[in-house]
Amino acid sequence: MLEKIPSVIVVGEVSDGCDALDRVKSDRPDLVLMDITMTSLNGLEAAARIVRDQPAVKIVILSMHAQEAYVRQALRAGASGYLLKDAAATELERAITTVARGDVYLSHAVSRTVIEGYLL
Repeated sequence: MLEKIPSVIVVGEVSDGCDALDRVKSDRPDLVLMDITMTSLNGLEAAARIVRDQPAVKIVILSMHAQEAYVRQALRAGASGYLLKDAAATELERAITTVARGDVYLSHAVSRTVIEGYLL
């Protein structure tokens, strides 16, 4: 799906949080699309370390978890975007574009959950 977005160049793919840290260090991408559930080091911990060590790298979390607690943890870890895995390709492109220009992107379902939690 990412390769169909004209402005995106995929420089690597990993399935492990520690490997993600190594690849970010060696490849220096502008943006990392990260899942929360990964082996050895989860995506939230990996995101926090990436942001700490490579502050110019933007993080977008793509997850099946819509609960407010996950979204808050991701934002606290330094993620600038959060969307669900069932997002359409157009939403994924919008999230990447938004975060790449320095803004924050939360999918509609996720932002609703966060707002409802905030209001309670």
